Amino acid sequence: MSPLYRARPWPLRPRKNQLAAVWAARQASDLDFVFVGDMDSGGGRLAQQLARTQPNVQFWGRRWDMPDLYRAADVLLQPTLAENQSLVTLEALASGLPLVTTPIPAQRELVQDGQTGLLVPPQPALLARALRALAAHPEQARRYGAAAREWVLDHHSLDQTVGQVAQAFAEATQ
Repeated sequence: MSPLYRARPWPLRPRKNQLAAVWAARQASDLDFVFVGDMDSGGGRLAQQLARTQPNVQFWGRRWDMPDLYRAADVLLQPTLAENQSLVTLEALASGLPLVTTPIPAQRELVQDGQTGLLVPPQPALLARALRALAAHPEQARRYGAAAREWVLDHHSLDQTVGQVAQAFAEATQ
């Protein structure tokens, strides 16, 4: 199994909790981890330093071929401590990729625990356990991914968003 850790193409931030992802990789040494994003930030450099002896961790830096990487990955690991509405989460869901993420409010709105991914406290041992569970049950991971894509298309399409904005304007003008 190949978990993917993705940050947007700007510096890795502490709230994204990439260090928990590195520690989870250390505890799940049987899985191959790929980190994508700006690795030149302090957090990115620290993550690379901590993982330098971990043969199961690769840092690929900034990438502009994310649709291809989402299709190649088996799961997206996003142990975030704080989010608004995560574009990375929506991209992964739309790509049919199951997620292992944290149960913060913004992620609970997007990821249905046990249906489109797993909501796990941001503790490396628990993250590693969730990733191993999906690796041990690839058919279940595929079902989560298919359900994730279906959910995001049903709830976050352009038509859905336009309808919600139109409804909000209509309610505001009454």
